[in-house]
Amino acid sequence: MGNSIANIFRSITDVANHFLYQNHNVMNSLLVTIVLYKQSFNDTPSVKSIETSLSSALEKGMVFVYDNSPIPQQIQSEIAGWKIIYKHNPKNDGISKGYNESAELAKELGKEWLLFIDQDSVFPVDYLQSLESAINENKNTFIFAPILKSGARIISPNWVFLEKGLSMKIPITGNQPMKFKSFINSGLCVRLTAFNKVGGYNDKIRLDFSDTYFVNKLKRAFNQIYVLDMIVEHSLSTFSDNYNSQLIRFRYYCNGARNFSNIVNFFPILGICSFRAIKLSLLSKNMNFFTTYLQYYILGKSL
Repeated sequence: MGNSIANIFRSITDVANHFLYQNHNVMNSLLVTIVLYKQSFNDTPSVKSIETSLSSALEKGMVFVYDNSPIPQQIQSEIAGWKIIYKHNPKNDGISKGYNESAELAKELGKEWLLFIDQDSVFPVDYLQSLESAINENKNTFIFAPILKSGARIISPNWVFLEKGLSMKIPITGNQPMKFKSFINSGLCVRLTAFNKVGGYNDKIRLDFSDTYFVNKLKRAFNQIYVLDMIVEHSLSTFSDNYNSQLIRFRYYCNGARNFSNIVNFFPILGICSFRAIKLSLLSKNMNFFTTYLQYYILGKSL
């Protein structure tokens, strides 16, 4: 009788320990990745906003900083108890390269989850806690994303038709089909097995269309995504008022469009890119945008 009670007690203890382990190990298995460009790590809006969330985590994962800036920077070895791994790439190979390298690093470190953070995003202080709860409560979901807003406009998730995003007025949260929806990179959390299954990002798409390419591959392999009831404020550098910045950014846009385009989406992407070239040329009263369109999209000039 005593042995039976002891065995029952041991079984209950094992189940309880397993439950606790499962529900407190998400952060330990997480690799947070931020790609920087010409911005100090500690002054980055995303880092400043998410530091409180990192501090509140019961277990600590790791932060991978992939710096595309021309000059390397000295940063601390930890933030809020999370170890930082820093890599400098002065060639500025883009965010896709950084995200793919983060997946390789996660495999080496034995991490299970990847969280991508854009330098221009501002996260709620309880973002990681909300993410952890959602992962624990949805064991069969491999992809999680927040709601992203730029000002008053929702920019992710969006409806998508012929590769063109259509803004949602009221986004749906929770588990839902990925079909007919688009998502932005920042705040996206993907299980490493799912990332590897679809082959990750396309290194040739350095900035614009990188998320569209990756999410389209996820949609073909997985039906479900969980949208967190969390709002992340995101700055869209596409809308910069600086002429030179706009022109450089448009080069990346045309390069991304060229490398994203295929036999299925050729005409929608052609239309989207052509419309933007004409719009920017008219607004700036300058033909440099149309010249850039011809060079980088039509002729496929490399960056």
